[in-house]
Amino acid sequence: MRAVTEHYAAAASRVVWTKQHLFDQLTLEWREGTMRVSSLSDIEAHPSYQRIIGMGQDALPYILDELRRAPDHWHWALVSITGANPVPPESSGDLEKMRQAWLSWASSKSDVLHG
Repeated sequence: MRAVTEHYAAAASRVVWTKQHLFDQLTLEWREGTMRVSSLSDIEAHPSYQRIIGMGQDALPYILDELRRAPDHWHWALVSITGANPVPPESSGDLEKMRQAWLSWASSKSDVLHG
């Protein structure tokens, strides 16, 4: 029995996660872990959200794809990763306007974001 357990443990440790798969898993964990959380600072402090930020530039295309589908609390991650903040003060807190500002920003930076 021990040999079987060791075999499966070794096989599991060889699983290669693509960046997309890692992002998707972290996003799922973040959303599930914060679905009943109303504090924005708690939403942004969630460990999976912080790991997405830790992915750096690699996370940008995935975050932007998420924003193309629907608004969400990606602002802090995007500011942290890019150092930019295209959201005007009057749009702060309005997820749809923030989404539009970030997508417009990304469109103007497409050469930088896509190499």
